[in-house]
Amino acid sequence: MDPQNQILVDVNPYEWPEEIKFLAQLTDLGFAMHRESTDGNCLFRCVAHIVLGNADFHQLVRTQCVALITFDRWHIVVESLFGPRSTPTGYKHHMRLGEYGGEPEIANLSFLLNMKIFVHRAQLPVKIYGVELLFPAGSINLSYHSARKHYNLLTTQSTAIPFADLPLPLGPDPTYRQLGPERLSMWDAMVFDAGQRAKLERDTIDLQSNILNRVKRVRYESY
Repeated sequence: MDPQNQILVDVNPYEWPEEIKFLAQLTDLGFAMHRESTDGNCLFRCVAHIVLGNADFHQLVRTQCVALITFDRWHIVVESLFGPRSTPTGYKHHMRLGEYGGEPEIANLSFLLNMKIFVHRAQLPVKIYGVELLFPAGSINLSYHSARKHYNLLTTQSTAIPFADLPLPLGPDPTYRQLGPERLSMWDAMVFDAGQRAKLERDTIDLQSNILNRVKRVRYESY
């Protein structure tokens, strides 16, 4: 609000002093920021952007993430860590587009993709998900903007975005079949691999201990 005229002033949140400093810090680290839509799907948009080459495939990423968190006894441990919204019943609303994704979803996405996920935050240590993965296929870097509870995708010159040069699917709401053969093959392979790894965990004696380690072992690193 303008204190002299007592009128509301439209302010670009990326122009806030703390945001400017944060962006400068990320730039110094060699990151380029891809600003995802602020529609509540930002986390899943980031993953769809980097993994499938198109942020508009976020619904596919969300659906598989929720399917994983409700798989078998996953919810028992996740609920104890993150609260009742992580139960299968409480998680039904998370299937809806626009529902905010947070720590449980990042932990599951890390497992689903077999990738470490680095969450960069202003004036705070980097949070690293997936430290327990033995043979990670790669990593994803995200920036978290706490004032808006928003995620953006971070890439470097060496970051490869699969299928980025392929034409985007037609229509405002890309579907599974619109992935195309290359994207479809890779996505199915990722989902199948995650299912196999989840089955191995399910078949072990100390299942809850394994899951607890996966979700709770978040490492922090300072710049």
